[in-house]
Amino acid sequence: MMADMKGIICRFEANHKEAQPLTVTPKLHLLCAHLVSFLKVDKSWGQVTEQGLESLHAVINSLIMRFVSVRNVEKNAESIVKHTGNFNFLYDLGKSWFTNI
Repeated sequence: MMADMKGIICRFEANHKEAQPLTVTPKLHLLCAHLVSFLKVDKSWGQVTEQGLESLHAVINSLIMRFVSVRNVEKNAESIVKHTGNFNFLYDLGKSWFTNI
């Protein structure tokens, strides 16, 4: 079953890249890059909700607006990814720029 799921996801990813080569959403990334390993560990996808991803939409939308002046598509995407990476790094550290820690 796991091999079937991996094959389905790989075909979906290849078809999506052909149809829309520059479109990668957070949901698509999670599906293609992390679902199989998640299923190997947790054996189920039934308890996963979209609440976390939906809250991420607000963050991504604000970053899209912040970097709207960057006309180069690759630089624009790179700026958004770097910014979310910085958020993730700070979250993992448990520190904030706004408090004296």
